Amino acid sequence: MILKTEIPKLDELLNGGLRTGSSTLIVSTPGVKSLQFLYNLIYNRLRKNDKIVYVVNNKKSVLIKKLFKEYDWDITKFEKNGKFKIVDLYDGIVKKADQSKVQKSLLDSVKRLRPGTVLVIDSVSSFLDVYGANKKTVSFLKELLSACKKLTVVGLLTEWSYQKKMMADMRSFFDCVIDLETIEKNVILRSYFRVSKAGWIKKLKKQDVLFDIINPGGVKEYIPKILVTGPYNSGKSTFTHAISTRATSVDRLGTTVALDYGHVNYKRYAADVFGTPGQARFDPLLKNLGHRAIGLFLVVDSTRPETFARAGEMIMKCRLSHVPHVIIANKRDLKGALSLNQIRKKLSISSELIVPCVAIKKKGVEKALEVLFREVERQ
Repeated sequence: MILKTEIPKLDELLNGGLRTGSSTLIVSTPGVKSLQFLYNLIYNRLRKNDKIVYVVNNKKSVLIKKLFKEYDWDITKFEKNGKFKIVDLYDGIVKKADQSKVQKSLLDSVKRLRPGTVLVIDSVSSFLDVYGANKKTVSFLKELLSACKKLTVVGLLTEWSYQKKMMADMRSFFDCVIDLETIEKNVILRSYFRVSKAGWIKKLKKQDVLFDIINPGGVKEYIPKILVTGPYNSGKSTFTHAISTRATSVDRLGTTVALDYGHVNYKRYAADVFGTPGQARFDPLLKNLGHRAIGLFLVVDSTRPETFARAGEMIMKCRLSHVPHVIIANKRDLKGALSLNQIRKKLSISSELIVPCVAIKKKGVEKALEVLFREVERQ
C-alpha cells in the first residue's frame, strides 16, 4: 500500500509515496527546517486516517503541540480519537537513564503496536548523541527496525559530525533515505530535499528539489525567481501585487522605475516574483533581472497592440525566450480590447499560453499561475 506524503514532488520521486511496512530515514543538515518538514508529513497522514505513534526523546511533548499549532496543523482531534499518540522518552534521555532500560521499554512498546501503524522517531540523532555514536547504539537501532516489520517507520536524523562509515551503515538498513540539505546562492541559504534511496524503485531519479515551509501551508516546492515584464503602463505592478501574498514596489514620481518584488504561495508552490520597469531607458537592467529566472509572465495591454512589438523585444532583452512563459492579456474590461485570437496572431504564440486578465480586479490571476506552473512542471 502506498502512503502519500502529500508533498507532490516528493511523492513523484517516490513513485507515489512511502510504502506500508517500509522504514524511512530523513537525514538533515543543520539549518534546515527538518522538524517542520516531518510534521507536515505527519499531519498529512493523520488527515488520511493513519494511526501515528510519535516517539520523542529530545523535547517536551508540549513543544511538539506548540510547533504543530504554529503552522495551523491542529492535532487536537487526532489525539482525542486515538489516531495520534506521543511516547515520551524525554525524561529518560535527559536524565541519562540506563540505556538498556530505555531501549527495552521502547522495544516492548513497538511490539505491542497494531500492524499498519506509522511509527515516528524524533530523533535518531539524540540516541546517538546521548548513548554514543557507536556500534552498540547502531545495533539497537537495527534491532528496533527489525521489531517494526509490520509498521511503517519514519526516523529523523540531523547529521552532525558523525563518522562517515557509521552514517553509511545507518543509511544501508533503512529502506528509504530522504536528504534535506542547504545550498548557498549569493550568500543566501536555500533548503532542498532529495530521495537518495527507495528500495521499491529499481531506477531511482535523484533530483534536488528546493523547498520552503510556509506558515500556514507547510512544505512547498520553492521557485527562486519568476519574472514579470512587459511594456510601460501595461499593468505589471498591479499584476505582481495581484498574484502575490505579499509584495512591495520601488516607486518614483508615481510610477515604478526599478522593480516590484512579491512572494507567491499557490497550491504546491512557493515562489519569489520580480517585476521589471517597462521604459526603454531601463533596458540595460533587463539582462540582470532575468538572470536565473525559472518562469516569465509577459504582461500586455489588450487595448494597445502597438506595444506588442516592444513586449517581444523585452523577452529577448531579458534573455528568457527559452524559459516557460505566459502572456497576460491585461485590461480585458476596457473598450477596444483585442480578442485573444487577435493577440495570438500578432504575437505568433499558442493560444494556450495567453491568459485574459483584469489585474486590478484580480480576474484571471489564478488561471495565470496555474498555466505558468504547469509549463514549469513540463520542463
